[in-house]
Amino acid sequence: MARSTYNWWRRNKKRKTLPTSYPLLLRIRNGDFETSQYLKEAMVEMKTLTTLREKEISRSKKLNLNSETTYQNIFGATDEYQRRYNRLMKDFFEDEERILKELRKGLRREFKKDLWERAMESSDGSVEDLYWWYKKELGLGQTPSEIAIQLGRNSTKGL
Repeated sequence: MARSTYNWWRRNKKRKTLPTSYPLLLRIRNGDFETSQYLKEAMVEMKTLTTLREKEISRSKKLNLNSETTYQNIFGATDEYQRRYNRLMKDFFEDEERILKELRKGLRREFKKDLWERAMESSDGSVEDLYWWYKKELGLGQTPSEIAIQLGRNSTKGL
């Protein structure tokens, strides 16, 4: 899905990832497959939204406002944060799906076998732990990523 460069709901720049030609292990260590940054941003928005809502409720109690006025004030104060939260969560789910597909594809390319379903049942650690689990399950020696890192190359092509 194409997006314009103006995404008003995002407050931070997207994290830098390594090109797909880099060894998978380097990309894992760089954090390319960690949880999407949009979740953390969405949680900040939710915290702000909750704080504003609580302030508005206490203010309404002090001023003895009726519930409809209180609701309108809460909506006015929190609407932008709620819309930002919703969009960030949408971006989070899309980004997470992309990250997982990319990781699965990278593991399949690295190890020439797809053990994803089995790995999801038995692996319980970090992304790098998943990489070493694949290696152990297949009983491999050095992987193309390890060789490329050892040789100081930024690509596994030709290995």
